[in-house]
Amino acid sequence: MTWDVPVIGVGMAALAAFVIAFACSGLVRRAAAAVGTARGALAVIADARLTDDEKEPRVRQAALDLFGSFAQITVRGVAVLAVAAAPVGLAAGLGLAPAAAVAGFLASWPVILGASAVMVAAWLIAKRR
Repeated sequence: MTWDVPVIGVGMAALAAFVIAFACSGLVRRAAAAVGTARGALAVIADARLTDDEKEPRVRQAALDLFGSFAQITVRGVAVLAVAAAPVGLAAGLGLAPAAAVAGFLASWPVILGASAVMVAAWLIAKRR
């Protein structure tokens, strides 16, 4: 497996765009809020001190909040993927690197493992701050 320098460059640009877009998207924060909403709803359901009439509006509101979270997570996820795909599409449109070659580079085991290791290391470093 050998790749041209433009293919590697465009692949790295797509990875960088993904990381930046993901970090700026608020996806993790939104997903954590959805988990909190679900846990809160489960706590309400399990609370023996509440009547069914007291539980019902709280659980209904939690369900609506979770639908909203699903929509936000979906839209933000699609936006992150679109930002990551932009360098690939631009390079392919300009004839610098075929999209299939860049996709093949990004889907290779060395890139997947390397990018994963770098992202986990960056997360651990950021977590310590």
